[in-house]
Amino acid sequence: MAASKTFIWKRRCKTSPNLSHASFTVEEDEEPFVEDWRTLAKKPKCVSLEDAIAKSTRLKNEGIELAELQRYWESITKWNEAIELTPENEVLHEMKAQVFLELNEIFPAVQAAEKAVSINPRCHNSFQTLGRAQLAMGEIQMAILSFSRAFHIKPDSSELLNEDLLWSCELRRRKIEIERSSVMRAGANTN
Repeated sequence: MAASKTFIWKRRCKTSPNLSHASFTVEEDEEPFVEDWRTLAKKPKCVSLEDAIAKSTRLKNEGIELAELQRYWESITKWNEAIELTPENEVLHEMKAQVFLELNEIFPAVQAAEKAVSINPRCHNSFQTLGRAQLAMGEIQMAILSFSRAFHIKPDSSELLNEDLLWSCELRRRKIEIERSSVMRAGANTN
């Protein structure tokens, strides 16, 4: 039986000025090399805005579900992926800060909350989360300022007033009393 002969179109990667056409060769018993124009076309480097927003929303919702199941590190991973697509979404940073607080990762919580506040300084939730992170860090005065800003933005929030702002003011009062009593004791011990 005679070997079959096929014509194969081979695309040249670099063409010389005098050879601008594709060459045809005769090959025997060789699999044809097929290149489709769709594989050779340049792929777009950016994703359209709607696609990025839709994917970011999906990742945000998956992160919320994971956080509700107390799978906090997985939720942070999902939100980080969403942040890569929509970095100016303060809600993602604020939720990430809340989860870091749940994990007792105070410094990353403060950083994420500060990022949320810098993106949208009119979001009371971001200031509230920042205040809670600052309170966890022991920065009572800074927390009071953050809670005050949040309360200024949303003055009808009883949770913000009672659980955060008034509580942190009470903590500051107790701290001042403890400092005064320790100074008085130290003064009494020297006499």
